[in-house]
Amino acid sequence: MPKQETLTRVPKKRVVPSGNTSKNTGASNVRKTVSAEQTNNAEQTNDSQPDSDSEYYDRFSPMSIVAFILSFFGCLGIVGVILGIIDLTKKDGRKRGLSIAAIILGGIIIISSVGVGILAPQFIKYVEKQREAQDAFESEYYEDQLQYEEPDYPEEAEYDVPEDMAEFAEAEEEPEEPAESEDKYSAAENLFELFNKEAQIEETVLYDENDVRIIADSLSYGNDDAELNLTIENNSDRKLTILAGTLAYDFNAVNRVMAHDGHLSAEVEPGQSAEEKMTFSYTNLYFLGALEIAELQVGFGITDEEYNNFDTGPITIRTSLADSYDFDNRDYISNLKNPFAKMDYEYKLEHLNEGDIYNSDGVRILSEGYVINSEGHRALALEIKNDLDKDIYVHATDWSLNGEFIYGPVFLNEHITAGNRTIAVADLDSLIETALGLDEPTEEELRERGFDELDSVSMTIEVYDGKLREISEGTLDFSLE
Repeated sequence: MPKQETLTRVPKKRVVPSGNTSKNTGASNVRKTVSAEQTNNAEQTNDSQPDSDSEYYDRFSPMSIVAFILSFFGCLGIVGVILGIIDLTKKDGRKRGLSIAAIILGGIIIISSVGVGILAPQFIKYVEKQREAQDAFESEYYEDQLQYEEPDYPEEAEYDVPEDMAEFAEAEEEPEEPAESEDKYSAAENLFELFNKEAQIEETVLYDENDVRIIADSLSYGNDDAELNLTIENNSDRKLTILAGTLAYDFNAVNRVMAHDGHLSAEVEPGQSAEEKMTFSYTNLYFLGALEIAELQVGFGITDEEYNNFDTGPITIRTSLADSYDFDNRDYISNLKNPFAKMDYEYKLEHLNEGDIYNSDGVRILSEGYVINSEGHRALALEIKNDLDKDIYVHATDWSLNGEFIYGPVFLNEHITAGNRTIAVADLDSLIETALGLDEPTEEELRERGFDELDSVSMTIEVYDGKLREISEGTLDFSLE
């Protein structure tokens, strides 16, 4: 309901009547008083009602909103600017911030577009001129090359050299051509490409006893390894485990050099067969001196569920390259000295000694090399040959480095089958750690004990047969300088 106005009775002032004029003046005063009170009441009523016009004036106009949005859209920015200007001319009391922003943003975009439109053709012309200039230069250069003729140089004059100056006038020696192995290595991008993969074998029964049959099916070549593919048949009534290339059954050799490769561990159920493979790394074969396979030697250990075990002994497999292969070659030394191999595998051959370094009772040491890898680890490589018709075991004990005796376990233990060689590697840093009683000693600790540089190594060589009967014993002294 609308609020009713209330009137307050105003007491009349007593006046002295003065005719008609006085009566009219009193009535007029009463009317003025009533009008003032009505005005005050009306103002109080208006203060209590919401000011809807004030909220209206606080809003943005729809035109300013549209102008602001259009100012972001390239060519439509012109429309945004125009709408913003129109909105600014209106006097409806609304906010104009968006219109101002629309004019500014639209102006920036318009100016940028005009600038790009003006400069882009000029830039394109500049690029085209540069391209034409480059083409002209190359064309002129190639024409000059085609027209170039080798000038006729005068023949070298011949003159006699005084006898006292003859030694200074010797002709320069032609550079030595690289060895064939070095040339092949440098030409190949990797060992897979370098390795000769022509060798093949016929299907061969390697072992057929004790209800076990092992068949060599074929040779194959992967990216990193040569692979001997096998079929193993278990014709017994017990589950069998077949091992090869382990510490207990270490018979494997390639080209009559013992190979610590070709690991095999297979389990075959009773009455079943299994297809297995023995792999030989190209890298390991390279450092055995083998860039092809002329002959393989393998051997297997067989164990049943009750731990009854037996081995096959060494078994030889000749490949299609065997008849033309020189098994006494010195490719191991050539490969070890190859400068390209040194770079690829990051090692230095600090010292190399060849010849019959040790020769006793059918056991020979053909070479000794001192090698340091990129991490500073030092090793001694011994090439040992078994000329006997039986397997032997070679131990190296009683080591001394730089004249200091090192007490500890056997640091070299090799099994060499009859007629074969091995490359035995002794880790000299392990010897030093044993001597110092430290794991990975620092350079300062090595320097304090005199092991930062090695100049001499000595050891005792002991050779035993398969029944651990001693065959020979001797002391070796090597200078590493």
